[in-house]
Amino acid sequence: YARVVEYIELGAHFATYQGKPKPKPEHRVRITFELISKKWPAIEGENGTYHHRISVRLNLSTNERARFFKLFRAMNDCYGNKYKHMAQMVADNAAFKVKVVHSSSGEGDKKRTYANLDNENGWLIYPATRTNEEDEEIPVNVPDANIPTRIFLFNKPRAEDWAKLHVEGTREDGSSRNWLQETILSAVNFPGSPLDAMLADLDTPEPAEAPKGAGKSTKTATTNAKE
Repeated sequence: YARVVEYIELGAHFATYQGKPKPKPEHRVRITFELISKKWPAIEGENGTYHHRISVRLNLSTNERARFFKLFRAMNDCYGNKYKHMAQMVADNAAFKVKVVHSSSGEGDKKRTYANLDNENGWLIYPATRTNEEDEEIPVNVPDANIPTRIFLFNKPRAEDWAKLHVEGTREDGSSRNWLQETILSAVNFPGSPLDAMLADLDTPEPAEAPKGAGKSTKTATTNAKE
């Protein structure tokens, strides 16, 4: 089982196809599920106990053929299509039954294995139920998520939501742990956006330098809220 814990809009970014950049930027979104099951037991880490999580990055499209639209439809079907926006599911900490499948890429030392919630047949997301002795589907009381939920709407930003995305420090390889905010700041539609205007009004320190490709704005800022 799993609960959806994050819906984070990343703004518009240029993607590549077969090694070539696409002509138009695509609006991107990150959605995270926390796995809560005996098959995926909690792990004791330096910062406490946490569950396995699976995040997917998708183009934010309502085209019926788009993976995002199909994911939203699969999730919404589990709740009688009562939701109008995926962020509402995160706010409700909605629970689902999921099937995790694995795929690999690369060879030798570069081979990597990935956990996925979809395959060639679509998204493997179902109502949070189980089959009882009478062969009936009954609801399952899925435990609460271990981490706080995070929602960020690029065109309707709130300072408290932005603050939750901030992570202090760097990794062992020197890369920033604040990559979520930096990715959003690098969006081609950030300059002049509601987020740009909101950050310009905040009396907060300047963030770490955004990745290459970030547009210039009147002012950029971040809040120092630790996860």
